[in-house]
Amino acid sequence: MKKIVVIVCLLLVCSLTTQARKIIFYSTGDHVSKVMDLPNDENFEVLTDDGKSYHANLGILHKQFSLFWIPVFNYDTEKYVLYTDTKIDGYDYTYAELDTSEIKTLQKVYGYKIPDTPKLPFWDRIGGKLVWLAIIIALIVYRYKQKDEENIDTTSTQQEEIS
Repeated sequence: MKKIVVIVCLLLVCSLTTQARKIIFYSTGDHVSKVMDLPNDENFEVLTDDGKSYHANLGILHKQFSLFWIPVFNYDTEKYVLYTDTKIDGYDYTYAELDTSEIKTLQKVYGYKIPDTPKLPFWDRIGGKLVWLAIIIALIVYRYKQKDEENIDTTSTQQEEIS
């Protein structure tokens, strides 16, 4: 259990931001999950106002609630997007939504197999929930063992008092 306490403390310490100087316990809002890398050609470049270009990949845009960067649940409609994860103009990522005709073009021209309905990666869909479930179970087991030790201690003290 000491390891869990140390890990939680490390998460608290690591979650300090340098700008705001406060602890971030949760996040919510838009999240892009990577689906696949796209080829490095000019068709998949994002141009900024200052003339710089950044490579874009295929991802799924959805809204996500997370605690300590571990996804708890996803909500809202999932959409395919072209996105770049390079920080541009202060944003962590930039994206452009794709409609079904653009998805069909990607499939025809590049031969990609893209499902009609977006499906989130395992980590975003289930992985985070498994981690939180494991943490909760570990805390319950720890608490149960603590109560057992307390009962054993009180029983042994009572027996010593009787003798």
